[in-house]
Amino acid sequence: MPDTKRLAVIRSAFAFSILNRSSYLAPNFCSAFNPPIHFKSSFPFSQKTIQKKSLHMSTFNNNDNGDSDAAKKSQFSLVHSNDVEAVRNAPKLNGKRPTKMSTSTFLFTAIVGVPIWLTFVMPLTVAYQTGKKVLTISSPDDDDPVGSIQESVHHETFPETHELKPIKDRTYDIVLLGGTGFTGRLAAIYLAKNYNSNIRWAIAGRTKNKLEKLQRELKSVVGDPSAEIDMILVDTSKPESIHDLVKDSKCVITTAGPFCKYGSNVVEFCARYGTNYVDITGETGWNKDMIMKWDEKAQETGAKIVSLCGCDSIPW
Repeated sequence: MPDTKRLAVIRSAFAFSILNRSSYLAPNFCSAFNPPIHFKSSFPFSQKTIQKKSLHMSTFNNNDNGDSDAAKKSQFSLVHSNDVEAVRNAPKLNGKRPTKMSTSTFLFTAIVGVPIWLTFVMPLTVAYQTGKKVLTISSPDDDDPVGSIQESVHHETFPETHELKPIKDRTYDIVLLGGTGFTGRLAAIYLAKNYNSNIRWAIAGRTKNKLEKLQRELKSVVGDPSAEIDMILVDTSKPESIHDLVKDSKCVITTAGPFCKYGSNVVEFCARYGTNYVDITGETGWNKDMIMKWDEKAQETGAKIVSLCGCDSIPW
């Protein structure tokens, strides 16, 4: 094939690929070729079709913008413009915020904002970060945030796997931890409305009066003041209180976050006791750490640890 024909084929193919993506580029793109490309009727896009598509794109977003000429201008009209001032003023003409800072705003920022930042904000930030580094007591785990597999930060005593109470013999089908919070309350109301008569369940948290208030609300939802909705007092920052949460439960559902702060001990206890666990976290880094720490123990005891459920993944 002669070089001129080969070049013409390459140009045609390249132009066709561009037209398929952005038809409004066609006139400027084609004009860059010398000699110009002439589209014949056999080509999928005729010149008339290209012009219609360009016109359609130029008016697509300007059908209801009033009678002003500026509002009816195409959003693509300045794509290839060399008029810097026109490009700068386009957002303002379209009713958007100005791209230039006003003199008064600049003066206020320079005279008031910058001195405040330099005098108060920056020194406080430096002092806080410095104090945080100096006063924080380092631990052996600082260099290894994941820690050694199966290593615990506390010294609780756990039963051996063969000593655990079988799942089928445990008292509670579900224990809801964090029910006094916003998301936990929604979950508690849902459980009360739909499953209260079918399961044995309990609510858990660290504040007794809040749990009692939720308990009364749930009984009114059920419509039975004598309905059995037990409550368990537990503070997840105190490992000794978590035994009662998991040892007699088939499944713990927790909405108490942030989970990197309030969830790690709960995951560990569920893994050690063979208690199923579900949470609503979106903290994927923490979730990975929990898998690395407790996957082996969970497999040994039969616990099913399921994170990233509900609120962060499927909106209520």
